[in-house]
Amino acid sequence: RSPGADMILRMASLEGPFPTLDKMSVFPDSWPSGQVPYLFGGSFTRYIAERYGREQLAKLSEVYSGRALPFLVESTAYRVLDRSYDSLWYEWKESLIEQYKKQEQEVRAKGLTESTALTRKGYDTVAPAFSPDGRRIAYAVSNADEYPGIYLMDADGTHDHKIVENTTSSTSSGQSIAWSPDGSGIYYTKDDIVRNSDVYNDVYFFDLKRRKEVRITKGLRARDPSPSPDGKKLVFVVNKLGKTRIGTAETPMGTRGPVQERDVTWLSEESAYQYETPRFSPDGSMIVVGVWQPGGYKDIWILDSLGRKKEELMHDRAFDGGAIWSADGSTIYFTSDRTGIFNLYAYDLSTRNISRVTNVLGGAFTPAPSPDGKSIAFSSYSARGYDIHLQPVQQASWSPAEPYINSYPSVTYNDKPVETRSGPYNPLPTLAPRFWLPWYGYSAASNDLWGFLTFGQDAVERHSYVLTGLYSPTTYRTWYSFAYVYDGLYPTVQVAASDLDMTFASLLADRIGTADYVQRERTFDVALIFPLLKNLSQHSLTIGYRRKEVSALTSLPPWPGYSGPIPAEGIFASGRASYLFNNAHQYPFSISPEGGRTVEIGYEKLDRSLGSDFKVTKYTADWHEYIDFPWKHHVLLARVFGGTSEGEVIPQRAFQL
Repeated sequence: RSPGADMILRMASLEGPFPTLDKMSVFPDSWPSGQVPYLFGGSFTRYIAERYGREQLAKLSEVYSGRALPFLVESTAYRVLDRSYDSLWYEWKESLIEQYKKQEQEVRAKGLTESTALTRKGYDTVAPAFSPDGRRIAYAVSNADEYPGIYLMDADGTHDHKIVENTTSSTSSGQSIAWSPDGSGIYYTKDDIVRNSDVYNDVYFFDLKRRKEVRITKGLRARDPSPSPDGKKLVFVVNKLGKTRIGTAETPMGTRGPVQERDVTWLSEESAYQYETPRFSPDGSMIVVGVWQPGGYKDIWILDSLGRKKEELMHDRAFDGGAIWSADGSTIYFTSDRTGIFNLYAYDLSTRNISRVTNVLGGAFTPAPSPDGKSIAFSSYSARGYDIHLQPVQQASWSPAEPYINSYPSVTYNDKPVETRSGPYNPLPTLAPRFWLPWYGYSAASNDLWGFLTFGQDAVERHSYVLTGLYSPTTYRTWYSFAYVYDGLYPTVQVAASDLDMTFASLLADRIGTADYVQRERTFDVALIFPLLKNLSQHSLTIGYRRKEVSALTSLPPWPGYSGPIPAEGIFASGRASYLFNNAHQYPFSISPEGGRTVEIGYEKLDRSLGSDFKVTKYTADWHEYIDFPWKHHVLLARVFGGTSEGEVIPQRAFQL
């Protein structure tokens, strides 16, 4: 029922490309990416339910999950619906195209808004913001080719370049950009990893003169920053345990370190209301803010400078957001879906009237009026995603906003008595495997092996494991591997066990000839992993113990009179430690890591005191450098590996290429 979901389906139907059926079970890299299985898949599922009944959806799930063999998708559709998914997909797609062509005619009949595209990037190119002198526009970009960042261009779209990297924001209100009143820099939100698991938003400032990023808040979960007209205060939203509140802090900042909670002056209490994008009025006496209220009300409020509510511009179940003041403070621009298509609107503070500013076919978002009041930048949606557009402010072309008609069912909650109880957490009921996949293995000694792979994880993701089991019907050899991770503590605990074959090519060699050597390896391994994770770089220290029992599967000697090396058999037990650093990165369109390096150094010691039959010490260093070419996603990998060992010389050697 969401106009936002409808928008993405509409533009894919009218402009193409329309996703194919095979993309419904993955997250394709091309736009609209992860929304494909969610929105298109959801709409297709609704189409099946409307045509065959909701009970058939349950039956599809039951029949498919009840079949012994996986991947039998299309035949399941035939069993339940007597139709192929492919033919149903085509019918559904054609019905959407017909539906949206009628809507397109209705929109065009009212006259489409003319605007100039300043960018042609697609994906999420959003949140334009004019500089105080009106000469430049900053905006946010998130796509499949690069780290999310902030770009800066002239107001006519020229001299476009990125100024800030890694500005991902995990906010419900999306990206929000605000200039300092003197034009010296830009405020924005970015997130980072906290305690190796949580993701927190914080406020940052990019100083354009010094070309330097300054952290404004730390650990506050603050977002949507905007300065007061005199530059002495910064207003922002803080999220805590699902509740939000509005706060201010004094500027300048950064000289005494990031803002802490004790430095914040709160303008509201913690509440279930979700605030977004607060903005000071040009005279600093008022704040306009978006507010989501329980019951499906996404509206716009005006507060005084102390946070007291002065006016509620609307109270309906349309989606109204992205509110921003005109330069003279007489008008508030915002985005609304009140007609079923997102458009820009203007609220006149003197008359209390709402006017529709645009009439678009896709959608218009995040308005940004120029300081001289003559133009307005916004984010326009097409089948390629969002792009920054510019249009002149022509009030004569505005039309009175249509009365909002609520087409949604009312929100009601029927409280039913439910008996509940609490007790110690038990992971076992949710740890059982829920699927299996066919698996295969081979060695010259064991021949072909056939089996399965499965995976399990408990509800709160403390325990996880991967299990494979293989069997050879010709040699009666059984392989297995089991890896278990416990992530409920710091450090992470990792345990692994396996019984597999290991092949050493051409290890058996003398003057007569060469032959491969296959040995059986029964391994037990336990390790403690100490990670330190951030968005831009990751560190990890691993300390572990490994016990490996090795025996020959290849007959020794391989032929009469053999005079070559005889491989070692027995117990290989070792303690080990390794350190890993990585700052290379991958984007959805990458085929490998890019633009950085992965470095690992390791130490391993086999010793009789650890239960080993052998005594060896190994030192290793491994460096991967990912060197970007000038064109996208072409990378030269330069690798240096070095190792040395001391102690007993084992025919299988300490290293293997």
